[in-house]
Amino acid sequence: MNPEYNVMSIDIIKEVNKIPIAQIILLDGDAAEQEFAISNTEFFKPGK
Repeated sequence: MNPEYNVMSIDIIKEVNKIPIAQIILLDGDAAEQEFAISNTEFFKPGK
């Protein structure tokens, strides 16, 4: 991941007998314009 991306938060949840979960929230784009430059990069395409 590009180190220039603005990270809003990182959450990691570990519990006994459960699969660990990690969530990274990035500040990306403009909701009104529906433009999300970071989300549209090759890095975030599923299966890559």
